[in-house]
Amino acid sequence: MSNYDQVLIVFPLYVDGMPGQVKHFYELLSSLKEKLKDKPITFIIHSGFSDGIQSRVLEQHCNRFSKIMNLNNHGVIIIPGSEGFRLMPPVMTKKKRIAVSKLGAQYKVNEQYNKKTLKFLYGKEKSSKFGSVILSIMSMLGLTNTYWNSQLKKNKALDNCFDAPYKDNPTTITTEAYISNK
Repeated sequence: MSNYDQVLIVFPLYVDGMPGQVKHFYELLSSLKEKLKDKPITFIIHSGFSDGIQSRVLEQHCNRFSKIMNLNNHGVIIIPGSEGFRLMPPVMTKKKRIAVSKLGAQYKVNEQYNKKTLKFLYGKEKSSKFGSVILSIMSMLGLTNTYWNSQLKKNKALDNCFDAPYKDNPTTITTEAYISNK
């Protein structure tokens, strides 16, 4: 990373806020603090959540991380609803794909990101009350987990979906994270 002009970190938002692998990656980067000083960095957080508010805490974390590492933060780009890109027909994602391509072109030439494009990708901060009611109804009907349940069935893991294999024997990374948060 120290050999490049700028840094781009892209990762998904999970329900626990940040994948453990990303946290571990950040911990590894701390040893490069002097080599990365003042290097431009952009973060992209993508998620399956339909509203952007879900990513706000992680956005704050990215901003804080860049300050701690003395990086030149070029922004945290939040792209909600992007998990579905791979599942939806290209016609349904065309505008978002074009917007992401525009960001890539701006990143490539180290240009400031277009605020309209960022706003379009971010969408709405919170779901409307009507949207929340529809989601609740879909959830009661079991329609919100259709994709995940199909993946569990496909991998013969549906019967094990509530297992907690690391509950009594946490990994080193989990243990360190738990201790450092006390």
